[in-house]
Amino acid sequence: MKFSEKLMNLRKSNAMSQEDLAAKLNVTRQTISKWELDQTAPDMNKLAEIAKIFEVSLDELMNDTKAPKTEDAYSESAIEKNNKKISIWILVGGIIVSCVILGIGAIKQNDAAKTNQRLSEEAATLSLMNYNAIVEKVDIIDAELVELNLKKDALEAKQNDLDFGSSEWVSEMPKLASEIFDLTVKIKNLESERTALVNTDYRVYYTPVNPDTYLVFYYTGAGTFAVLSLISLFYFLTTRRKK
Repeated sequence: MKFSEKLMNLRKSNAMSQEDLAAKLNVTRQTISKWELDQTAPDMNKLAEIAKIFEVSLDELMNDTKAPKTEDAYSESAIEKNNKKISIWILVGGIIVSCVILGIGAIKQNDAAKTNQRLSEEAATLSLMNYNAIVEKVDIIDAELVELNLKKDALEAKQNDLDFGSSEWVSEMPKLASEIFDLTVKIKNLESERTALVNTDYRVYYTPVNPDTYLVFYYTGAGTFAVLSLISLFYFLTTRRKK
């Protein structure tokens, strides 16, 4: 096999264009083309550089003792490189998808924490409002009870001052007794209302969001990365060219 053919096969098997090789040898592309067309030949210095670039000996380059890589070998090498790229893209895709899933999980956990904080603050505010309303209402009832008890005491005192059997006693006694009874009932009702208010649970409760629910995103992200990594490795190993 001629040097020109060896040079072309070596260049193609290494996926190198004429421009790439020319740049490495500091010559023009036309010079490489003339070498491959067997119109001219490089000097010994360039031959040595070519041998170094393609990692072959000068004997292999100039003599027919060992043929350079064939087109089939070039095709196999190109396919192997393409399969390697596909494996890398599968792995990169796994990293990207996993990062997206993990990011969603982190965002949702953060939102859950913020939601719990907001619900807690709202519940505390409403609880305080309820407590203040109860205290205010109890104070009103206490004031009304004091007034009613004073009025009742005055009526009872007036009732005690009446002479038993007198005309005034006969006319006023039923009226006073009725008013005292009404006041007693009202006082009792107010006291019951006051007790109920004091015993009321004024606190507002809320159902918090459980941040651990979103751990499934972390498991999914890690699982996706692991599966795609295994697929990438399996694809690369099963499609690589056996040497």
